[in-house]
Amino acid sequence: MIKLLLTLVVAGTLAMPLSTIRAAADPMLRKIAAVETDSPPKIDGKLDDLCWQKAAQAGDFIQFEPNSGEPASHKTKVYLLYDQNRLYVGFECFKSDMNVLAANSVQRDSFFFADDHVEVLLDTYLDQRNCYAFALNALSTQTDRRITNEGGNVRRNSSNVGSAISWDCDWSGHSATYEDRWTAEFSIPFAELRFPKKNPHAVWGINFWRNDESQQEELSWVELGGRQYA
Repeated sequence: MIKLLLTLVVAGTLAMPLSTIRAAADPMLRKIAAVETDSPPKIDGKLDDLCWQKAAQAGDFIQFEPNSGEPASHKTKVYLLYDQNRLYVGFECFKSDMNVLAANSVQRDSFFFADDHVEVLLDTYLDQRNCYAFALNALSTQTDRRITNEGGNVRRNSSNVGSAISWDCDWSGHSATYEDRWTAEFSIPFAELRFPKKNPHAVWGINFWRNDESQQEELSWVELGGRQYA
């Protein structure tokens, strides 16, 4: 039986009690315990299922660019649930200028990173070098990829980080827009991911990402010290 405690280690962690030890030793660590649900959400982007009210929550995003470590201009909330088959992630992206929401790309696996979008990053072996990335823009366009060799990536300088956009995962996601915010829901199957399955208490890395295009801000849940992903 899977029991998930998400502990953020430099990039993030989807983990169990083992991660609590690491969190105490590093003040930069952020952690979040995912909540198990027996009533998974309908993936329509609306975040109106009752299960989301009981979900673990994350917030207080900071800028990766342009002003590293500074607070975000707009508030972001993340919601986390899981069952025995899938991880469920919800984003609530508040925005005072929804009239200029950037939403253009409609082709799956396109590089829509000039659109407003959100992203979930999973470092399932906690090596701080490799991770799975799942992204949605406000039109429900999905992109997934595997990031490799992130450990040497300081984005402002040279980098040999790899990105396998050809990798495809059978996951689902959807977005919705409102007057003052846009929302997104992810459903990511564990069966599509590689991770140490023998230990139900293994620690995963996790991070949440948002691009707020009108503010020209790239936002992260965790301070990564110049790295972008893991």
